[in-house]
Amino acid sequence: MNPLPIVLAAGASLFWAISLVINKIALRDTDIAVYATIRSLFGLLFFIPYVLLSGGLDFPEPKLILIAIIGGFLDSFIGEMLYLIAISKIAVHKATSLANTAPFWGVSAAILLLGEEAKFVVFLSAFLVVWGAYLLTKREENCFYTPKLGSILALSAGLIWGIAEVIPTKYCFNHGMDPLAYQFILMVVISIAWGLTGLISRAKRRLKCSIKGVEVAILSGFFGSFIGWIFWLSALKIERASLLSPIRGLVVLFAFFLSILFLKEKPTKSSFLGMTAIFAGVFLVGIWG
Repeated sequence: MNPLPIVLAAGASLFWAISLVINKIALRDTDIAVYATIRSLFGLLFFIPYVLLSGGLDFPEPKLILIAIIGGFLDSFIGEMLYLIAISKIAVHKATSLANTAPFWGVSAAILLLGEEAKFVVFLSAFLVVWGAYLLTKREENCFYTPKLGSILALSAGLIWGIAEVIPTKYCFNHGMDPLAYQFILMVVISIAWGLTGLISRAKRRLKCSIKGVEVAILSGFFGSFIGWIFWLSALKIERASLLSPIRGLVVLFAFFLSILFLKEKPTKSSFLGMTAIFAGVFLVGIWG
């Protein structure tokens, strides 16, 4: 099989993991609406020169534009909002693990709604990734308490991400939409949505914002909104969604190491078993998927 889409999907997972972890740093002293607005606007600013250097955009029929708008709104506004609220209530280590049950939902949605082939190895890979994510959330007895609301929000984000990153995207690509046009629409939609959210929030109360929050938002916009999506959409353009969705589970592994490095979170024995399960899932889908 062609290894390029696997490499691209793994790269997207790394960049998204960086963005997911550094979010926590910014939200310590910056409101979610302010942070997400700056993040999305700078992601768009990074993307525009890339589009110009690539020869511009070729927009499709209005129906595909509408589907891209819906996909972008669900994924990068609703899903991201749920995740950002979740990490304000629970540890990044746990939130990223729960949110990245997305591969399971992505595989299921691709097979049920897109009619892609239901290979056993793909289901096994998705199971291993999700099981690994569960193991990564475990803590030693009595050393960590997890509020139920934060866990529910993180799981809900995973459900939305898994479906929204696959179904509308693959549908648009299958009907001739260029990945650059899809990403541009997505980034414009979330910039407007978060901007309006910030204005509404500002009308109700004074919003917090720090220099560090702005700096992290710019970095997150570059890694999460710009580079990560370029890699993911490029991979999805040339390979089956059900094959790539389990690869997205690498976000858990990358976020695990980054949370230790930047947030000083403590690993457990089950965490290492979880990483092994994720690697096994990626290996299976990469070789026999």
